Amino acid sequence: MDKNETMDRKTFLKKGLFAVAQPFVSMIESKVRDATKRRAVRPPGAIDEVSFLGKCTRCDDCVKACHQNAIKHAGEFDGLAVGTPIIVPSETPCYLCDDFVCIKACKEEALLMVKKEDVRMGLASIDTKKCNRWADIDPMCDYCFDRCPLKGRAIFMDNRGPEIDDKKCAGCGICEYVCPADPKAVNVMPV
Repeated sequence: MDKNETMDRKTFLKKGLFAVAQPFVSMIESKVRDATKRRAVRPPGAIDEVSFLGKCTRCDDCVKACHQNAIKHAGEFDGLAVGTPIIVPSETPCYLCDDFVCIKACKEEALLMVKKEDVRMGLASIDTKKCNRWADIDPMCDYCFDRCPLKGRAIFMDNRGPEIDDKKCAGCGICEYVCPADPKAVNVMPV
């Protein structure tokens, strides 16, 4: 057996093993991506989800520090995130406090200090078919615009109704919380 024949066998075995293993590796990568996908709105200053899940000790310091009681615990159906801090805008939004006591309370640095205009917890979207103003149900409705802590920047009024600036929306959820439409015309999704 010469050296070229041995190399061919090695190459063949490597390629064969790779071909057999690749579907399993892809499946595991997919499962990890799915398990660590951000499913909930996190408090201001939350780091990327994988790092967040690794650093957050579920100590409740940010929950206790929140003056508005906006921070809750992820529930039993939230997979790896169970017990971690989340914000449920339809129940209690984040009011983007000036002093960010929740971030200051996080000793593990799962929440890092950020300027109010740089907060990106989620992204609001408006369903114009459900919006009272867009649908001409209440042409004076401006609750979402009026209550937005970044009024005129994150949410502004178009000729027909409110619009969201995707690059400036903090995802705090106040617009969703105050929306009088039933069902809500504004929804905040995690980013």
